Formats: sequence, C-alpha cells, structure tokens
Amino acid sequence: MIENKKISWLELVDCFKRRLGIELIVLVVVLGGGLFSFQIKNTAATAPPKYTVSSQILLTLPAAKQQVVLAQVVNPQYVASFAAALSSDLVAKPVQAKLASQGINRSLSYLEKRINVQTNMTNSLVTLTLPTNDPAQAKQIMQLDAQVASQQVKRIMGLGRGQVVAAPQVVARQAKPTYSLSKIVGLFAAAIVAALLAALLAELLDQRIRSHYFVRSTLETAPIILDPLPTLTQIAAVRNAIDIALPQAPTIVAQLPTGSSELQAMVTALATQYATSGERVLLVELNADAFWLQQLATTTTQIDYQGTMIRRFPQPATTAPVLLTLPELTASLQHLKTDFDRIILTTTGAQLTDNAQLALHLAAVRLLLLQQDVTRKKSAFQVQQAAQQLPTLALTVYLGH
Repeated sequence: MIENKKISWLELVDCFKRRLGIELIVLVVVLGGGLFSFQIKNTAATAPPKYTVSSQILLTLPAAKQQVVLAQVVNPQYVASFAAALSSDLVAKPVQAKLASQGINRSLSYLEKRINVQTNMTNSLVTLTLPTNDPAQAKQIMQLDAQVASQQVKRIMGLGRGQVVAAPQVVARQAKPTYSLSKIVGLFAAAIVAALLAALLAELLDQRIRSHYFVRSTLETAPIILDPLPTLTQIAAVRNAIDIALPQAPTIVAQLPTGSSELQAMVTALATQYATSGERVLLVELNADAFWLQQLATTTTQIDYQGTMIRRFPQPATTAPVLLTLPELTASLQHLKTDFDRIILTTTGAQLTDNAQLALHLAAVRLLLLQQDVTRKKSAFQVQQAAQQLPTLALTVYLGH
C-alpha cells in the first residue's frame, strides 16, 4: 500500500517548497484571525478609560527663601516629597469630605490610587491626572483635589505654597491594544504549524507524483531523471542505460501508468534514437494493435506497415478489444523479430492484466515512464507492484525535477 511509504526529509522539504503559496496564505489568515481574536477579547474585557483629566500645581517659596528655591531647581527633593504626600490621607481625606458635600461619594483608595501625580526634574510643577469615563465628574474631582493640595503645601512641607496654574482639562485617550509577548510568540508558532500542516494536507490530497523522492522512497527504485521536455542527449542516455544493462534487447515494453502526450513523445523519441543508428524499429501500441498481433500469429497476412524511419501497424479494421493468448503473442513477436531489430510496445493504464501482463513476460526490458504533475501515485504504485516479480530488466524513467 502507498501508506507504507518511507518518510523522506528531502521529500518533505521539496513539498514545503512546492506549497509555498498555500503556506503563505494560511500564515496570513491565521495571523490575521489571531490578531482579530485578540482585539475582540480586549474589547470584550473591561475597557480602559476613554478620557484623562489633568491639572497642574506650581510650588513657590517666600522671597526670603530664594536660596532654597535655587537649590530646589538643582535637587528636586522638595517637589518629590510633596508629590508623594499628595497620594496620602493628608490630601485625600479633605477632598473626600468636600466631594461628599457636593453629592459625589468616592473612597479614599480611589482618591489615593486613581489620581496620578507626576513631577518634572527641571521645574517645580506638579501634574495631577485622573483617567475616567465620566469627564464631567472627573473635572469636579480634579478641581477640588488641586485646590486642596495647593492649600496644604505649607502644612505638609512646613514652608512654601501652591498655586493651581492649569484648570482641569479633558483629553480623549486613544486606546492601544496591548498583547503579551507570549501570546504573540504563540500566535506565530501556531500560524507556522498551521501553514506546514496545510502544505502536507494539500500534498496528501494531491494524488499526482510531485517529485522523484516518491519514486525512490515508495517505489524503491532509482529513476533516470530527465527534464519535463527531455533533450536528445537525455534520450540517448536512456538508450545507453538499456544497451549497457542488456546489449541484446530486441523487445522493450514501455509502461505508462497514466498516459500523456509527453510520455508518448518520449517513447517515440527513444524509438527514433534506435532508428537513426540504422536499426529497423517497430512501435506497437499494445491495446490498439492487438488485432494485428493476433493476425500475425494465426495467418500469413501481409501487413502494409506505416511510417518511414519508425514503422507502425496500420489502423485495424475493427476497434473491438482483442485479448491475446501467450502462444499468440509469442508467435507474433517471433515473426516480427525476423523483420525488425527492435520492437517497442507501449501499454497505458494502471491495471497490469491481459495483453500487458503477457508482453512483460516476453519482453527483455521494461521501462516504467513517470511524469511529474501528471502520473498518479496510486497508478504508479500498482504498476510497480504488479510487475515486481517479473524477471524482466526494469528501468524507471522520470520526467520532472
């Protein structure tokens, strides 16, 4: 069975190269789908605040403390200490009480943690920000918080004062999706695996032979590899392989598991190679010419062969299939060998029965002709298995890369 095929890493690499288009499509689809899924999940989760309300407090010192101010610009511990105090109960409790009087109830934790305090090392400005989905209420909270904080400077720090220099301002926030590195890496890994699996699936569903690795691993034979359109030099190499292995091979059977014009042309080109060297060559299509083979075996009919360099049987008088017997085929081949130096019979199809089976028993050489992207794997496997036990010299020719 084809399922018993040995795994070839070279064939896998070749498969991935051939299916690069499918792999890229699957890769893009999986990555796009994964990112879209992340976006949907982020949207379904708790959405981040849509707005930010901000205000600024300027810290100043009395004129008598100008030396401190100058030092403050160089070493902003004063500003940093006050900024830290803004996230404590010293400011949050008074703000909470004033908000409650205005009908806004907020916990101390909310006022301490949600209001962010930022400082700048080059000046004495303290910036307060509050992310929110309710900008109107947030402006009230920020206005009170800035006022209370500016009034608490001297009590908290022991000197100085604060001044609100920027009224609460609302800025719309642009939500940016954030994805963890592990999710991104996992998505890429899943996309690559899906692309490779898609390539393998496409290869399994495509029953045509796509590389010579299949011939080596499944059919367990080393093929003679030719170009998709073989050159005369390559055809000559096939002929030399036959002549070296078996110098006297008057009868050759060319098996075509799946017929095609290219394979038929290959057989004709091989016959031409023999004919150009001075041999008398007869090219026989076994199924179509079985009528004439039977006539040669049973009668003394004179046949008017067609063709000049390569001879062929004429069109038979009947198209009805003719099943030969072994004695008939033997007698007809013996008769033909008296007129021709080389007889090349072609059989097409995956079923090695009847006339084809008889011809393989009588032939000296068996040529299995396979074509990339045309010959089906199952057909090639069936033909190879059926003829495996025959004593005929077997050569495999592969048209492809």
